[in-house]
Amino acid sequence: MALLFQVLASGSKGNAILVSSPKTRILVDAGLSAKELNARLQQTGTAANQLDAIVISHEHTDHVRGLGTLSRRFDLPVYLTQGTLDNLPLEIGHLPMVRLFQPGVPFSLGNLELKPFSISHDAKDPTGFVVADKAHRLGICTDLGVATQLVKTRLQGCHGLILEANHD
Repeated sequence: MALLFQVLASGSKGNAILVSSPKTRILVDAGLSAKELNARLQQTGTAANQLDAIVISHEHTDHVRGLGTLSRRFDLPVYLTQGTLDNLPLEIGHLPMVRLFQPGVPFSLGNLELKPFSISHDAKDPTGFVVADKAHRLGICTDLGVATQLVKTRLQGCHGLILEANHD
């Protein structure tokens, strides 16, 4: 089975992407209410309690609105940069399982490898990702201001791309 993805929401009202393999399910961004995220996940045949983690690209509300509630309710680890963590809106509340990553340093979640990289956006430490299993690579860049040479290099060889450009 291939690496699958489903865009649950995209735009200024909320962003969330489900990425799954046969063994691992992650949510990239949680920009809708926890109730709405749970409903949209169920529409894909995935329950929120089946997620392995939430990965956050940056701290803007349209990417983190349901993060606190979802992570606490379903006991999910949250992966994000220190800059993003330090700048989360106060209403997110306590995150019980924080896992920090750094742009340029790959990390694994189950059988998926995530390769975060810096992108151009008006946030503290915004990141794009290449998510890969043994056979496939998916590139994810939301709120992409400028397609820098770094972005172009990181996205080369991807089998699928999720790109969203902002007003920049």
